Amino acid sequence: MRFIGHACGLFILLSLVAAPVRAASFDCRKASAPDEMAICADPLLSELDEIMADFYRRLRHYTRTFDNAMGLQGQLKAAARAFLRKRAGCGANTSCLEAAYRARIRQLVDRWRTAMGDAARAGGAGGEPLALSCKALNLSKLAARHKDCEDAGQMAASVETWRLDGGKIACAVPCFAGAYNLFDFVYLVDARKGRVIRRLRFPEVDENGRMSSTDMIVSPRFNSRSRTITAFDRGRGLGDCGEKYRWRWNGKAFTLQEQRRKNSCDGKPGPWRRVWPR
Repeated sequence: MRFIGHACGLFILLSLVAAPVRAASFDCRKASAPDEMAICADPLLSELDEIMADFYRRLRHYTRTFDNAMGLQGQLKAAARAFLRKRAGCGANTSCLEAAYRARIRQLVDRWRTAMGDAARAGGAGGEPLALSCKALNLSKLAARHKDCEDAGQMAASVETWRLDGGKIACAVPCFAGAYNLFDFVYLVDARKGRVIRRLRFPEVDENGRMSSTDMIVSPRFNSRSRTITAFDRGRGLGDCGEKYRWRWNGKAFTLQEQRRKNSCDGKPGPWRRVWPR
């Protein structure tokens, strides 16, 4: 997808060396509590703090600016206070602090999906429960073998189950989180046998106007009644540019119903040029 390169993976930051060591959610020059001093003195904990703080800021900005989701904002603040209490309880124990930060980051990833409308783990069209959950298949471990799926293990809790037809389900497996996008593989599964059939590919129109396909889609949303997937590949956090997609399940594959593109990141809501159908 065109804008995949613009989404800097948050967890890639873990591979960077922090010099000097610093935290993002508080001023290390004023650190006095044991947990704060331990974080400021440890490069990994400092990086985890930066990742968490950045994700939290972006999520709060999105819900405040675009969704105006006051209920969710209240939940975010309450969860943040709970995390700070848990962090303080760790004191200077670096193992405890690392575990707390990783759990908090996973929680923020899930809340991001909720804010984007991606967290509905729907059953069938009538709401009946599924006989098989995608989480039971441990597909995150399978996806993690792919070079482009570096964060799958850390986001296993966000795997979604989508009911299709003929005893088939689709499993959306988060691969990595960008600054404002989430990237998923989708596996087609025989729910009766608990067997993965294949990783799905999704048709799209490339920059040259040619039909191509991709196996990684951005922040997908599934409508269980129409069996359609929508995706929004943001060119930047404002969502004023990028690609928008809609695919529909035809019993064998997802077919492209609509694709729109906006190359100009100008702060305006439109226009979005339709590139499919032509």
